[in-house]
Amino acid sequence: METRKRIAFSFYIKRTKLNKSGEAPIYAKITVEDTQDEFAVLRNIYPEKWSKEKNGAVGTTKEARELNEYLYRVRGNLQEHAKTLLESGADMEKIYEKY
Repeated sequence: METRKRIAFSFYIKRTKLNKSGEAPIYAKITVEDTQDEFAVLRNIYPEKWSKEKNGAVGTTKEARELNEYLYRVRGNLQEHAKTLLESGADMEKIYEKY
């Protein structure tokens, strides 16, 4: 019997890498069992507009809604790719490369 691998996705900002306008880059973290990897999702946000608990932007502004929708799509794509690749026996490296 094959055991199922635990996969988790989360988003966070790197407050130490603010750009000239004071925005922090947003990163996605993928965890498969005990292995983690991260990558930038090519979006930025002001740190005070980020919710660590929500893994997204706070507020109901158009920008916050668009960013949260984008992150929701990224998470969905990651879950889809990870599921497909893990079913075929791929490891963390393949999941990261695929996305």
